[in-house]
Amino acid sequence: MNVFTLHFSFENIRTGIYRLGLRMKIFIRWVINTVGILFAGYLVQGIYVESLLTAIIAAGALAVVNILIRPILLLLTLPLNILTLGLFTFVINGFIFYFIGNIVKGMAIAGFWSAFAGALIISFINALAHLFFISPSNSNFKGK
Repeated sequence: MNVFTLHFSFENIRTGIYRLGLRMKIFIRWVINTVGILFAGYLVQGIYVESLLTAIIAAGALAVVNILIRPILLLLTLPLNILTLGLFTFVINGFIFYFIGNIVKGMAIAGFWSAFAGALIISFINALAHLFFISPSNSNFKGK
C-alpha cells in the first residue's frame, strides 16, 4: 500500500462530519432536507416542487418552523402523543409539511395525506443520512 492510497469508509465520513463546525453542520442538514423534499416531490403524486431553488427555500422554512413552532405543538399534544406511543408525532410532521407547502411559492401539496407521505419520506431520508453520515458510532469515535 503506498502513501497516496485513499481509504474510503462511512466511518471516516461520520467522524469527519461530526468534527465540522456548526455552520457546516447546518449546511449539511439543509442539503439533506432539500434532497428529502425533492424526493418527496418525485415520489408522492400530490406534492409539486417547481425547482431546486424552491426546495432549498422550503428546506429553510421547514428548519425555521421545526425550531420555533414544532416544540410548542409537541408540548400541546403531549397527552395524545403519550397515548399513541409517539406515533402522533408523524401527524404533526405531516401538518408542518402541509403548512410549508402552502407558504412557499412554487410548492404545492394536494392534501394532508400527501403531506403525511412526504413528511415520512423526509424523515426516512434524514434518518438514513444521520445513520450513515452524521452520527459517529460510539465504539470507534475517539473525539473530545
